[in-house]
Amino acid sequence: MSVHRNIITISEGIQIETEIVLPEADTNRVVILCHPHPLYGGNMDNPVIISSSAKLNHSGIATVRFNFRGVGGSSGIYDEGKGEISDTIDVIKYVVSSPTFFDINRSVGLLGYSFGAKVALSVASQYRGLKSIALISPPDVEKGFDFSAINMPKLLVAGDEDQFDAHKSVESLEFNLPKPSKIKIYPDDHFWLNEVEKMTGDVNNFFIDSL
Repeated sequence: MSVHRNIITISEGIQIETEIVLPEADTNRVVILCHPHPLYGGNMDNPVIISSSAKLNHSGIATVRFNFRGVGGSSGIYDEGKGEISDTIDVIKYVVSSPTFFDINRSVGLLGYSFGAKVALSVASQYRGLKSIALISPPDVEKGFDFSAINMPKLLVAGDEDQFDAHKSVESLEFNLPKPSKIKIYPDDHFWLNEVEKMTGDVNNFFIDSL
């Protein structure tokens, strides 16, 4: 497989640091990964993001990890979620149009962990064209959130000892989200120190089936 560490310029002139991993065989399947909260050390090298990406790559799926604005080599500053949603949509548009990827008809999935899951959910409500979405340890969403457009296959996972009650969030989200969606709960907490291999393996299998 080949690894491409790039800086891409998106709207507002912000530069986003990315790492694109392409499998050896041609593929039209790509998963974009959104990392945890920038103000609490979240970045694209988070262990859960790294493990998820590696499993997808070994299954022949291309991945794009990236740093939200103001993180690592990305310019700009934290924007309370609004700018991070814009970052993600622009990265998706880059993936869809970039000659870096093999196939013109790309099948794009989105994965988010913690804060990144909240961003991913908002992106899925706004951007048409995602094939599937996986949310790892998602926080709950604000009252009045519009779930109606999120009708692609969805996987929601959390640990049963999550310090921020993500296991309760996935049950609430599953109730409100259009079908199809699936929940998986593991004996772990928010930081996935015990079940990360099993959990990311299940996420990988979800994308194999849904992209």
